[in-house]
Amino acid sequence: MMQRIPLPLLGFAAYSGTGKTTLLEALLPILTEAGLRVGVLKHAHHDFDVDKPGKDSYRLRKAGAAQMLIASHKRFVLMTETPQAEAEFAYLLSRFDHSKLDLLLVEGCKNIAFNKIELHREEVGKPWLYPHDDNIIAIASDANHLETTLPQMNINDLDSIAEFVLHYAREQCRFEERSTGDDSSQEMLAKEICVHRLLSELKPLAESETMPLTDAYGRVLALPILQEGDVIVDSGALLKQTHISSLAALGIKRCQVIRKPPVALLSLDDSASQPCYAVLLGMLHTLGCEVNAHVVDAEKCQQRVEVFEEALNLNEVIILIGSAKSWQHIVRGLNTVIDASDFSMQFVEQKLLFLMDTTLEGLQGYFLSTVAPMLRKLRGERGHLVTGQKARLTQGIKAIQGEVGFYSGSLTVDNIGITQVTPVMHSFESLTSWLTMQSKENINCMIAVPAAVDTLKAGECVTIYPLQGKI
Repeated sequence: MMQRIPLPLLGFAAYSGTGKTTLLEALLPILTEAGLRVGVLKHAHHDFDVDKPGKDSYRLRKAGAAQMLIASHKRFVLMTETPQAEAEFAYLLSRFDHSKLDLLLVEGCKNIAFNKIELHREEVGKPWLYPHDDNIIAIASDANHLETTLPQMNINDLDSIAEFVLHYAREQCRFEERSTGDDSSQEMLAKEICVHRLLSELKPLAESETMPLTDAYGRVLALPILQEGDVIVDSGALLKQTHISSLAALGIKRCQVIRKPPVALLSLDDSASQPCYAVLLGMLHTLGCEVNAHVVDAEKCQQRVEVFEEALNLNEVIILIGSAKSWQHIVRGLNTVIDASDFSMQFVEQKLLFLMDTTLEGLQGYFLSTVAPMLRKLRGERGHLVTGQKARLTQGIKAIQGEVGFYSGSLTVDNIGITQVTPVMHSFESLTSWLTMQSKENINCMIAVPAAVDTLKAGECVTIYPLQGKI
């Protein structure tokens, strides 16, 4: 029996020619952008050498060194000769520094018992590994759906595969945390799993519109732009200034883009005048949303029913601003399938519903960690996954136990390349005070703290979310 390692382990199993390396090469940037530190084990069926003939390390190995470790200020490599027998799988896994990784991916090793995704392309002409391999937990292929209860993805749909891997990593970490009793990490992971579950269920908008190229900055292409039969910019691309200028130089004047996600912003009488309302409006417009704002009178029952029904009919996303207690009283009186016990994030009649905090830091943190990825996927943007990153605290945080908190932070990289964050602990009484402190302290991210935690010490690892346009 293979010794258990303290990391999620997931393999990509397929026959040669299926494109395992190509898929992993495209997948890794998405996983690292989502905040995971990933290790990769690749199995080779032939003799190989990562060294170069003539180099000092090569000469020393050939002279008889059983192990050769070569190091520089950027990396080090340990090469071990194994002429008697191939190293065992468990031993190879033990060579990784588990403290510096969140996930281990394996390319190959399809005959060893551990969890794997099967990759299958019809054109390769090879047989299926599933159902003969009990360790296959999902399938990514270009074939029609199989008769199986396993999750199935299109092998060319990189986002769906990435979401599955992220979900798997979070679930495996959650299992480990249950075993060790670390409730705070488990709670944060459970929240991330919920976000990725909703992301996997969410489909991009199908409606599109044609517009002048000069008005398309920040929009997502619905159809590829062709020039003499060649794809110049593919569908799903987020149009940036470089795209606009290059396409204009080619004489292209119009393009077809995915419509803006319609978002209903509903607030109670008092919350519409708070600074958080203006900040949220700005973030929604920055993400290219079509915002329909309504102020709901909590005392007028008929009006709130009409506003909710209109919001559900005309919008893809409904955002509520205010306390859960205030909205629960209103929602319970509506004829909708809303879970009023916990509706901070859920699907309602195939529409997304969010409840937003009224504090500046809480609102921005929740928007960046949860709402923004959903809106990016709705408008068809690539790389819409959660943008959480790991960083080490330079000083401690005294948090409010009992609720997930977000705190302003200044993210930097030290002289040896370690990402670190300094919390800016300040009571922001107004939008002006927050903007002033943001400039003064270089606030460029939000620090997420689990509800079960009341104290974080310097040196501990936390999840941070970069502010739009700041990093």
